[in-house]
Amino acid sequence: MDIIKIFIPGNHDIWKEEIHNSYEKYFSLLPKITRENNFSPLWIKPIVINGIGFCGSMGWYDYSLRNPKMRFSMQDYERKEYNGSIWMDKFNVSFINKNKRMRDTEITELLYMRFVNDFESIYHKSKNIITVFHNVPFKEMVRYNNKPDWDYFSSFMGSEKFGKYLLRKSKIKLVISGHQHTKKKVEIRRFLSRGSIISIASPFGYFLTNGKYSAEKWYNERLSFIKV
Repeated sequence: MDIIKIFIPGNHDIWKEEIHNSYEKYFSLLPKITRENNFSPLWIKPIVINGIGFCGSMGWYDYSLRNPKMRFSMQDYERKEYNGSIWMDKFNVSFINKNKRMRDTEITELLYMRFVNDFESIYHKSKNIITVFHNVPFKEMVRYNNKPDWDYFSSFMGSEKFGKYLLRKSKIKLVISGHQHTKKKVEIRRFLSRGSIISIASPFGYFLTNGKYSAEKWYNERLSFIKV
């Protein structure tokens, strides 16, 4: 039986090691490598399998998932550096389109509109749709601890723009995301009590630093199998 393999890149995948433009890496190089290895680049083309739609995006961050209790300005977040710690996208991501380096809010808007167009293209072909992201679309999935050293960096988890859109679409039952390294499952109620969405994260995480037992047990706890 043929197995359909789907891939979504994360922020580390678009770091500019091979080429100096993360935009080209995201839209050209990574899709090429993905197809050469018999994976479907879901962020380039959504798919429908037996009536189930799959649509996705790396997503990005616009600081809308920041902890509002923290008194940082937008300029503080744009620096990507706090108290000696650095969010390494600062040096490794350079999203250049039409000879202009894009800001995080512009990257988020570009990928959001791309996702919306992809989603709408399969909406009427699908009974239900599963969406897949790297970055987080819901604040409920973000871990805050109300301490600046931690919550400053929580602002780079994703964008609520994606989550607000997902909650308006009744065919979406499941949202899968990554980026954080904590396994989590949350039921998020839709507006006006029109059902709910299940949002899950099932990352491999940092076994070498956090693994306290065998690799086999770590794998079994981290992997998720979903029946659709």
